Amino acid sequence: MAARPSTESEPRGIGPDRITAVVIGTRGPDEIWVGTEPSRIYWSTDAGETWTEKSGLTDLPSASEWSFPPRPHTHHVRWIEPDPYDPEHLYVGIEAGALVQTHDSGVSWAKPQDGLEHRYCWSVAVDPADPDCILLSAASSSRPAHSPAAAESYVYRRPNAKRWRRLDGRGLPMGEGVVRAELAAGTTGGTFYVATNTGLYRTADQGDSWTAVDITWDDALTTQTPQGLAVVSDTVGA
Repeated sequence: MAARPSTESEPRGIGPDRITAVVIGTRGPDEIWVGTEPSRIYWSTDAGETWTEKSGLTDLPSASEWSFPPRPHTHHVRWIEPDPYDPEHLYVGIEAGALVQTHDSGVSWAKPQDGLEHRYCWSVAVDPADPDCILLSAASSSRPAHSPAAAESYVYRRPNAKRWRRLDGRGLPMGEGVVRAELAAGTTGGTFYVATNTGLYRTADQGDSWTAVDITWDDALTTQTPQGLAVVSDTVGA
């Protein structure tokens, strides 16, 4: 089995780490970002032939508090979201404990959580026309995030690198009874989609107002926790 890379200049493969998140970068199809358990970030620019570990992720002061409840001795990368306009900027969600970001392709990391009242972060989406507008779904812990019987989760917005603010009172069900949202950016500016156990919702104004999307399989959402969301076209839904 290949060894985990020891330095950024000597990528040797991902090794025994369990892959928990994968995304294509914004530089083209040969650029791939991978997250693992335990929490590490790897980067490939040759379609996965070779990999570089981006060190420093677990050097953040909060890393000692990160813990995945079913396996409390570890944690993992749950989500990777690249900035569509800046290939060196991406967001990384850690399950459980943090939302972090890098502005230099992973040489350094920061934790942009000012105003975020719920720290069990799940899904992240960036406005396709405005990289300064980010939506995030979060809960207080894993049980209210995933269990319909104890569900309580919220969607936040962070405009122009300011404080996170909850999108209360805008037509999107949140709070008690709502499991953590799966988010996806649309294909036009300002458009986002949200899927929870209450249904599928769409905004065209960066989350200022939301409307329910009429779909034939909406009963499936109310009887289970959605596990993913992909937007095909803003004109036909998700």
